[in-house]
Amino acid sequence: MWLFAVLFLVAIAERSHALVVQSTRFSGQRRDQQSGIALQAIADPAFTNTRDGTDVRYAVNITVNGQDFRVAIDTGSSDLWIVTPSDFSFTETGITVFTDYGSGSGGTQVNGTIGFASVQVGGYTSNQQAFTNATSVGLEDILDIGLDGLMGLSFDFQELSALTNALVETGHEASLGQSFLFNIFDQTPGQDNFIGISLSRTADLEGTADASLAINEYDDKYAAVADAPILPLFPGGNQRFSILVDGFSIDGASISPPPSTVPGAPAGKIVALIDTGTPTAQIPQQLFDAIYGKIPGAILITADGTSIWTVPCNTTAILSIEIGGQPFPIHPLDLSDVYFDNVTKAVTCSPGPGWVTEAGDGNFDMIFGDAFMRNFYSVFNLGNSVANSPTANASIQLLSQTDPTTVANDVLKVRMAELAALPLATSSAVQSGSTPTGSVANHNGQSSLGIPHYIPVVSAIFLLSILLA
Repeated sequence: MWLFAVLFLVAIAERSHALVVQSTRFSGQRRDQQSGIALQAIADPAFTNTRDGTDVRYAVNITVNGQDFRVAIDTGSSDLWIVTPSDFSFTETGITVFTDYGSGSGGTQVNGTIGFASVQVGGYTSNQQAFTNATSVGLEDILDIGLDGLMGLSFDFQELSALTNALVETGHEASLGQSFLFNIFDQTPGQDNFIGISLSRTADLEGTADASLAINEYDDKYAAVADAPILPLFPGGNQRFSILVDGFSIDGASISPPPSTVPGAPAGKIVALIDTGTPTAQIPQQLFDAIYGKIPGAILITADGTSIWTVPCNTTAILSIEIGGQPFPIHPLDLSDVYFDNVTKAVTCSPGPGWVTEAGDGNFDMIFGDAFMRNFYSVFNLGNSVANSPTANASIQLLSQTDPTTVANDVLKVRMAELAALPLATSSAVQSGSTPTGSVANHNGQSSLGIPHYIPVVSAIFLLSILLA
C-alpha cells in the first residue's frame, strides 16, 4: 500500500522539457570542453490525479558506445547503471552486481552484470567506463518515466559502490570500478573538484526552465555562489553530502528541530542530506507536523490511522531554512501538489505521502531532495580527486534562487491559473462522494491572496481513500 502511495505522489502529469543553459568555467580549471550540460525535468504521464509541479526526476543525456541514453542524476550514489537493448555492443564481464538503493532513490534493488564502454556526457568522455548492464530494476519510477538508468555523482568510496565491491570480490582492482565523475576528475589531477547543479520548477505554464549540471564550473547565472559560505560536510566521514541545519521558520515564526540522531551533532541543529535522487524531501514526523501546522489554513486529516496534511491551494506561506547562518526560502509551490478527483471533481493541495522519514540511522536526520533543491544552486566540492573520498576540504556551497518578494505573484500566475482550468466540484458532486470515517484538525489562518480556497477537506479525504485502498 505504501509503495503505491509513494509512487502516486512522485509520479505526476506528463511534462518533459529539455533545459539548456550556459555556464562559466571556474578560474584556471579544465581544458577546452563543452561549457555546461543540460538537464531535463521529467514526470510520469501514467498518473493523472496530480496536477502540479513536483518533477520526479532530473535526467541527463549520455552516449554509451555511440548509443544515446537518458539517465537520472543522483548525488546520493556513485555507480552508473543502464538498461540496454538486446543488440547493444559492449565489453561484458559476466560479473553479477546487486545494488540496493535507499528510500531516497526508491528503496529497491537494481541487478545486472558489469560491463565496460565509452561513456560521454556533454564534452566529457571516459573511454573504459564500468557500468551495470541492468537486467532487473526495482526502481520502477525511473523506467516508468522513460529513463534508461541512473548516474551516481557522489564520492567514489568502495563502500558506496556495489559495482566496485563486485569487482574486488572477483579478484579485480578497485580502480576498474571508478565512477564516471572521478574518471573525469583524474584527467586533470591534483586539484579540488566540484560539480554545480541547478534544478528547476516546470509547473510554471511556460515551455522551458533552467536546469543544468556543470563539472568544475559554475552556471553563469549563479556565479555568485563562489562567494557563498563554505559549508563543511557533517559528520564528514560517512561519504555523504550531509550538512548541519540551524533551524526552520514559517513566515518568520521559528520552529525548533527535534534532537539529532547523528552522534556529535551540536545541540539545536539537525543533519540534512542534500540529494538529487530524492524527488521530494524526507522530514522527521515531529518536524513535518510542526512545519505544516504553522501554515495558515492547514488541515490535518486522519482516517483509519493514516494522516495527511492539506494546505490552502493559494497559500503564500514561506518555509525558510537556516543553513550556515543564511536563510534559504522554500517556495510555496514546492511544499504541496494539486490533487484532482476525476469523479467528484474535488481538488486538494497537499504534500501527500512520502515526505515523512523514520528516525535517522545515525548518518543524517532528513533529506533535502529535489523539492528543496529547486530553491538553491548547489555546488558539491568533492575535494582531492586522488583520494576518491571525503577530505578536509570537501564541502557544499548554496546560493538561494527563491525571491520571497515574488512568491505571491508566482502563486497567482501558476497555481491559481492551473486551478482555474479545472472543472471544480459542485456541492452536489461533493456530497455524493463516499469518504472514510476520520477526524479533522483545522489550523486557523488567512491566505495572503484574495482568492477562494478549494474544498480541502473533502478532496483530502479522497486522497486518503487512495492511500487506504
